[in-house]
Amino acid sequence: MQKLEGTIMTKSQKKYLLVCVVLVIALGMLAGWRIKKLQDVPAAQAGSGFPVETVKVGRDVVSAGLTYVGTVEPLQEVDLSAKISARILSLAGKEGDILNAGQTVVTLDSGDLQGKINTLGKKVQAAGINRDYWEKQIELYRPLLEEGAISEHDFQKTVFSRDTAASGYEEAEAALDEARINLNYSILKTPMTGTVTKVHSFPGDMAVPGKPVITLADVSRLKISVKVVQDDVAKLKKGGTVMLSAGEEGREFPAEITEIFPSLDPNLRTGTVEISVPQEIMQEYSLKPGMSVNVFFVLGQREDVPVVPKQTVQQDNQNNYFVYVVKEGVARKQIVETGLSSDRLIEIKGGLNEGDRVVSSGLVEVYDGRPLYLKGEEG
Repeated sequence: MQKLEGTIMTKSQKKYLLVCVVLVIALGMLAGWRIKKLQDVPAAQAGSGFPVETVKVGRDVVSAGLTYVGTVEPLQEVDLSAKISARILSLAGKEGDILNAGQTVVTLDSGDLQGKINTLGKKVQAAGINRDYWEKQIELYRPLLEEGAISEHDFQKTVFSRDTAASGYEEAEAALDEARINLNYSILKTPMTGTVTKVHSFPGDMAVPGKPVITLADVSRLKISVKVVQDDVAKLKKGGTVMLSAGEEGREFPAEITEIFPSLDPNLRTGTVEISVPQEIMQEYSLKPGMSVNVFFVLGQREDVPVVPKQTVQQDNQNNYFVYVVKEGVARKQIVETGLSSDRLIEIKGGLNEGDRVVSSGLVEVYDGRPLYLKGEEG
């Protein structure tokens, strides 16, 4: 009875056996799948060398320079500000409106000024009468002085009164002239034809000297302002060539530096460089003030020269520049002489021939003499 019980499997033993069988089957399927994947790999890639991509030495234009981002600004922009303190009565134009040169834009309350002009006018009149009176007194006293009827001291007192009256008249006239000028300041007119880009104050607000009421800009002509670090400012010159583009794949347009400001920002250590915007790029990208534009300052340019992608060129411990060329399926270190470089290409002045194949991928694992498998190439 005990022997029979020893050969009968319990439920837990059966469950354990079933799990083992399933695992064996799964491992077998996985091994078969891996063998099939290895069989699918081309023989050359699987065993003849390290897989890399290559490029051929070609010819192209290389431009060396500095890359920045600039901001589009109006070529001419003015802030219309009041020269007197007064309440704004009316404002012509809103943001986006085009105003003509000489057009009245802002009218200020001139009631107080007009009242002041009337008062000062009366003061001028009274001061004139007073001056004329003492002028006649001098004419009367002069013969008496000559005849000795009055003393020199009394005559000079009359002259002093005349001079004081004349001075009072001049001061009253100056105050009246100033009031009349201020009355003219109650009307603000546009100094140029342009577009209203910003309205700062509105009717009912108090206009204050120096505080803009509206900003007017000539948006038909634009410029680009670029903040350039101090070390790079020294490399630029007025009239220098730049290439402008908008967006990652935008077409480039040539332009020139029109202004390099002599002083730097003392906090950021940057200088401002201005560039004229050609009409072609304005139309191509529909540029507006405030937009950003890619700016490439051209410091040098070579046309139709041998080039390779910049990332293919490395530097060894002896500061030699080199590339790996493919010769008979093997990587060979080749010292090269380089020239100008851009952010994408580098000029090859010596060491390579046009059509040579240069390794462009997996460079950290490539070494001189290592067998290679060329992706996308046969043999």
